[in-house]
Amino acid sequence: MLMHKGRKHQLFAVWTYGVFEFYFQYYQYKPPFEPEEKRLELLEWLNSIPGVSVPADGITRRPKVSLSSLNDETALKQLLETFDGVIQEIKAS
Repeated sequence: MLMHKGRKHQLFAVWTYGVFEFYFQYYQYKPPFEPEEKRLELLEWLNSIPGVSVPADGITRRPKVSLSSLNDETALKQLLETFDGVIQEIKAS
């Protein structure tokens, strides 16, 4: 979770049963990801990560990917870089 300007930004969850969950459900109610276009842009970034495939309707839900799909060092690095970008966008909003 990221606190910014007095708001809690839930970014994602990592579950012990082997799942990484993207919190689009919460993104849609807080800047800068309120506009659908911004969430679709984030979806595109995520789907460019090897092993990640989030459907377009996932931008209002909490879609999941298996942690095993992030075992690849490149995939994990891309995921972390993507969320670094998410944090920077939130801080800039």
